[in-house]
Amino acid sequence: MILSRRKTHFYASIALAVTLPIVFFAGLFWRPGTPIVDGTANQSLEELFAIAQFPTTTSTLDNADILSEGAIQLRAIATEANGQPVLELQPVTAIQAADILVYWQPGSAATEPAPEPATEPAPEPAREPATENTNPISETAVLLGQLAGDRPRRFPLPANLPGQTGSLILYSNGQNAVLATFPLDL
Repeated sequence: MILSRRKTHFYASIALAVTLPIVFFAGLFWRPGTPIVDGTANQSLEELFAIAQFPTTTSTLDNADILSEGAIQLRAIATEANGQPVLELQPVTAIQAADILVYWQPGSAATEPAPEPATEPAPEPAREPATENTNPISETAVLLGQLAGDRPRRFPLPANLPGQTGSLILYSNGQNAVLATFPLDL
């Protein structure tokens, strides 16, 4: 390396070693403060909930049907909101599954959870990977939305669904399995 370039790099590194920490700490010192929320500041907590438009009270669907299968219990009611039919669902307790999707399957035949495989499966001959659809949800099922937590959730229904008999299917996308199937008349 040329001697003049070495001197330039030497002085540039000294200048950076001095100015960068000063600029870093000045930026930390002059940055805007963030409000600290703790349990004692009830008013500020309510203000933050109002700003974020979170509900401050928990409501339950009192006149709803209780659907239960295994450990999963839901309150369900089909109503109208702003002239549009909706299905309101509220889990009685939080469902312990990942990424729960709610489907409506028209008709009386519902998708059941997949049967458990035998303890010793027969060996299969080697073949090409399957490209068929392994999703247990029927293609005629209508995706209503995602369900999480234990708060009430409204799902808008397509105009042709009210008055139909069918099944409400809870599918865990994270576990790739049907969690529950509830017969339901809309």
